[in-house]
Amino acid sequence: MKNDLQVSKLIHTNILMTKNTAIEKKEIFSWALYDFANSAYPTIITTVAFSVFFKEVITKGVVYGDLLWGTSISLSMVLSIIIAIPLSAIADIYDKRKMFLFLFSLICIVFTALLSLLEEGMILTAIFIFVISSVGFECSIVFYNSYLPNLSTKENIGKISGWGWGLGYFGGLLCLILCYPFLKGGYELANQIEYKKSFLITSIFFAIFSLPMLFTLRKSYQKNILTKNSKSQLIFKELYQLMQQYKNNINALKFLVAFFLFNDGIITIIAFCSIYAVSTLAFTMQENLLLFICIQISAGLGSFAFGYISDSIGHRKTLISTLIIWCLIIIAAFLNTSKNEFFIIGIGAGVLLGSTQSSSRAMMASYIPEMHEAKGYAIYGICGKFSSILGPITFGVISSMLSNQRMAILSILIFFIPSIYLLCRIKDKEEKKEKSNE
Repeated sequence: MKNDLQVSKLIHTNILMTKNTAIEKKEIFSWALYDFANSAYPTIITTVAFSVFFKEVITKGVVYGDLLWGTSISLSMVLSIIIAIPLSAIADIYDKRKMFLFLFSLICIVFTALLSLLEEGMILTAIFIFVISSVGFECSIVFYNSYLPNLSTKENIGKISGWGWGLGYFGGLLCLILCYPFLKGGYELANQIEYKKSFLITSIFFAIFSLPMLFTLRKSYQKNILTKNSKSQLIFKELYQLMQQYKNNINALKFLVAFFLFNDGIITIIAFCSIYAVSTLAFTMQENLLLFICIQISAGLGSFAFGYISDSIGHRKTLISTLIIWCLIIIAAFLNTSKNEFFIIGIGAGVLLGSTQSSSRAMMASYIPEMHEAKGYAIYGICGKFSSILGPITFGVISSMLSNQRMAILSILIFFIPSIYLLCRIKDKEEKKEKSNE
């Protein structure tokens, strides 16, 4: 106990931060533009195009195609956790956030391009390349999110987070439009070469639009005067101390568990929505593309709108409201058998998708002490990635065992309902008091 107190004192006494409050608009814009760039990956790869290609082409004829896809996503999340935890501590101590952001972005970009080389039956190779690209994407998000507290204030953090998510969805939309000519012919053998070009376009899109942030965003927003030896001693001790703070902060703990649960549901929806539309509702590829164009637009508008709403009524109340509507959306999707009705459900889900993710990212910032941005969002990311393991596998197991994706949809409710309860148990007054004491 004594050693823990000494470490805590060393951290908060010897690390001196001088935050530069003169944040330029170009920095905020370039940060948000990275959301615009990287959203091409989850839109084209995880959701619309590669997920279907993996299920219908690479694992063609394999009974457990859904399970293999869900397992691939879960594996990438496990590896991301293992990698992001120590590197987040190193990033804060050595001011390496920007370097790691560049490194993992590059990994994602390169391996996304390699997806275009895959053929039918290359299951293990496809899993390997996809997992590495996903690890690059997920780890880059940890270091990208860690800049949010530096670029915002308590009064406008919801708005800035919302603008980032909003631009992200419109970035995904633009990339989807660029890929449309190559995807509209479907994944049949005659069009597979064209179809796979969309993976290469996604890689190039990510690379081009991430450049402004890499040139504009500062390396650091803090002055760290720890000696080299002190830094080496603190890398893991500091991360341990921060985790202890969350363990002892009941509101933060409730939020992180709630995030763990509802993010599980959201990741599962993203991972299987396109597969469900094609496999269960018999969407053509063109219908599927049109559906996701509508979803991207509604998600972008939802992120912009709820960013302002979140700053106005509070992040917690915004999250509770969206999660209640999510439950209704899940029930409607389970009961639905019509393509037209599924379009309406998809648009509603899009609005909720942007607002839920934006509000949760902004709410997390209220629980992160200064000087701990990368580690704080690493812990946030750990919860998100652990949750991303359970949901896709649960859906994949139920779908494969019952040969019924419709029944698997209902499993998502078990992640949303408890998270609503936990968020309702967070007391706003205590939350405000904690913010003022940070």
